[in-house]
Amino acid sequence: MRPLMVPVKQRLQFAGVTVEYIVAGKGAPGIVLVAGAGGPVESWYKVFGELAEAHTVFAYNRAGIGESSKPDAPQTAAAMVRTLRAFLLAAGVPRPWVLVGHSLGGLVVNLFARSHPDEVGAVVLVEATAPEDVRILPRHDHALQRWLKRLVTRLSPPHPLGPRPSSSTPAWPSSMPRRLFRRYLCMSSAARVPRWPGPRRGRSCAHGKPINANW
Repeated sequence: MRPLMVPVKQRLQFAGVTVEYIVAGKGAPGIVLVAGAGGPVESWYKVFGELAEAHTVFAYNRAGIGESSKPDAPQTAAAMVRTLRAFLLAAGVPRPWVLVGHSLGGLVVNLFARSHPDEVGAVVLVEATAPEDVRILPRHDHALQRWLKRLVTRLSPPHPLGPRPSSSTPAWPSSMPRRLFRRYLCMSSAARVPRWPGPRRGRSCAHGKPINANW
């Protein structure tokens, strides 16, 4: 049985950016493997070799993964599409491209194909994230998840130009036992940030002040 592995990683330098990637095989169409969030090129080790027997296969580490440069701008879907297209042209991957996207990579290849239909031969979605997931998935959050999201949003707004953090804390979900929260979390009177672990007994925080009665 042939061992499963990926080729030696290479680095591509252009426009002041370093991209770590692997490429192997010959022939068109070129197969482009786009991993999920945080997924390195090694995540394709089970299929890379077999695909490379008949086609040029390319996979890369997105900004901030492996030895690729850290991002210096927001990594929106449009930005990732522009970057990926530039990488493919610089690396000489033959067109038309067959884009394979896993998880978050599915969003990238979806937009890529819509933006550059003349350069894409096919799209393969592997357990891919759909654009509607952002709207649909919150419906399945349980009470604790919803509470934690509200807390994180208040303490650290998702957008740098968004509203300032609130000094108040969202009410503890009524469906969850309060003793769990009282046992493990407390608010620092100075920074108003949850501490972990909190007091093991009683209703006071580690700094000796009582827990907010609204929690």
